[in-house]
Amino acid sequence: DPLVIDMLWADPKGSPGYGPSSRVPQVYTFGPDIVKNFVEANGLKYVIRSHETKTQGYQEGEHMCTVFSAPNYIDRVGNKAAVVVLTNRDGLLERKFKQFEHQPHPDVPSGAYAPGGILAP
Repeated sequence: DPLVIDMLWADPKGSPGYGPSSRVPQVYTFGPDIVKNFVEANGLKYVIRSHETKTQGYQEGEHMCTVFSAPNYIDRVGNKAAVVVLTNRDGLLERKFKQFEHQPHPDVPSGAYAPGGILAP
């Protein structure tokens, strides 16, 4: 279903409009104008999304932010992780981002806890 694919995988872009992504076939990108129209049409204040690695763990726009909570994604990207804390201040949405660095992994082989792995329960 194209709508489900779009809702799960579409990526924001800096320029206005909506169109095919150069990253993945069948995936589309959307600009800040599309986000603004969506927020206004649906009576929303803000959109929070994920699934896209960001160097600082997040990227903020006027009507939307991307938060990525996996630091040093796949043990090679070197990105920070972040969460967003939302607070209602007299009807205004205050956003604060908390960033996290990655932590070293224990000396356990990948997949050790998976079924059949050496440390599987």
